[in-house]
Amino acid sequence: MFRSFLGLWLLIFGPLFLLLYPGTMNPIGRFNEHIEASRYSSIHQGTFHLLEQALNQLPEAQWSKAIADMAAEFGFDINLLSSGELSASQGSATGLHDGEIVFVNAEPEYLLKRLGTSDSYLQLFVDFREEEKIRRGAQGTVFLLQQRLSGVSPAALPSAVEALNAAFPYKLRIQPRDRLILNPTEQKHLNEGAFFWRRDAGQTVSFYIPLTHTSDILLAELIPLSSVDGYVVLLLILMFVVVISACMFFWVYPLWRELHKLAAATLHFGQGDLTVRAEVAKISVVGNLSRTFNRMAERTESLLRSQKTLTDAIAHDLRTPLYRMRFATEMLATEGSQDMQQKYLSSIGKSVDDIDHLLNQLLILSRYSDHQLPAQYSMHNVEVLLNDEVEAVAQSYPAIVCERQSTLTSAQQITAIDPNAMRRAMSNLLVNACKFASDRVAINLRFDEARGDYILLIEDDGPGIAEDEKERIFQPFEQLSNTARVGGAGHGLGLAIVRQIAQWHGGRVYAEDADLGGARLIFSWPMRQ
Repeated sequence: MFRSFLGLWLLIFGPLFLLLYPGTMNPIGRFNEHIEASRYSSIHQGTFHLLEQALNQLPEAQWSKAIADMAAEFGFDINLLSSGELSASQGSATGLHDGEIVFVNAEPEYLLKRLGTSDSYLQLFVDFREEEKIRRGAQGTVFLLQQRLSGVSPAALPSAVEALNAAFPYKLRIQPRDRLILNPTEQKHLNEGAFFWRRDAGQTVSFYIPLTHTSDILLAELIPLSSVDGYVVLLLILMFVVVISACMFFWVYPLWRELHKLAAATLHFGQGDLTVRAEVAKISVVGNLSRTFNRMAERTESLLRSQKTLTDAIAHDLRTPLYRMRFATEMLATEGSQDMQQKYLSSIGKSVDDIDHLLNQLLILSRYSDHQLPAQYSMHNVEVLLNDEVEAVAQSYPAIVCERQSTLTSAQQITAIDPNAMRRAMSNLLVNACKFASDRVAINLRFDEARGDYILLIEDDGPGIAEDEKERIFQPFEQLSNTARVGGAGHGLGLAIVRQIAQWHGGRVYAEDADLGGARLIFSWPMRQ
């Protein structure tokens, strides 16, 4: 189970980590970069064309001044770079040397284009620098703070700043200027009355704001640069992984458990325990597989049970004629009377006929039990077939009155059947009824319009069939109280053959009590065109 869980875990989280990891191979990042490059390059293509035209009208030595003058008219920064100022990755870009516009996915993003065949490159930013974003975002607040504190005396400044702290989420305090160690850039900003900021190791900055009426500095400390906390993001990712992993486990474990049960059932079944079944929940994802296995196991068990019953019955039915043949053969060797020899030869011939009849019936049953063989369907008149079989069987049972009735229309009489199989089924049903009838057998053939089925009813006025034997009589070698077998009149295969022929035609056969007092056998099958 753990190998399956680990494989599923890697299958889900492997690509997820690849998508989340901010590396150069991240497909989402590369896709976004391609989209951004196409968009910015097409938008600013005309801008670069106009810039090149303007610079080509000037000597190369004046290009830097011209770019500096035009930069004031652009919303984003624009620079003129030499080849030495390009990074290794930028300088090695083939498209850049060929005069194409190259997008650089940096912070901030910008476009590069070589000016003709010179060693100068135009750099056009398409986003603000981070310093510019910080300056633009803070300058309004700085102006308001300076305005608010402009009329406050130096002695009252600390208390005024302390009062402002209640409205600001970050810390404000007064910092004496002489306690600050300033670099030249910071000193220049203060001399010009402008503010500056310092970034610490974390994602926070501190602003140093000069006040107009005092030399002290207003310090605003630990202002976050981003609303995203790295630890919070890591915690959220870990929670996401844990929750999804738990969900995966609770999905994989029941699946593994049910598959384990199915595997165990298969193993026991293969070792000969034909009664074993796969006990799997109905709502399981392998429920259909387990039900298929159980149906296969039931069918296999039934086939093997039937095979054993068939083998035992064949041995039983072969034993009697073989014993008769052995006895007659032994008597022939010692009997001198010609009449007795003829009697024993006749007994041997009858035993051979019994064996031949048994084997023939078994072959017939085997043929119609094989559903892989195609039925030999052709169009026939079922009423004519039934009348022919009734006439043939009636000749063998002259004491039995066979009453026929049919309600088929001329259009319903013709249907597609296997004629040989259908004749055999009708004959077996009629012979069975005549065997047990006292005086009468009623035959009724009709068509069920609602179901589209032919229904053949054959009933007799004999002793009937007990309720618990109505299903058993259709099993091979099963006879009512074995009376027929003892009498040597049959082997109990006739109705078993009828059932197989019914299934062969997509129908069924069953028994019920008859109005005449005996049994009624009902054979139905669907109409085929």
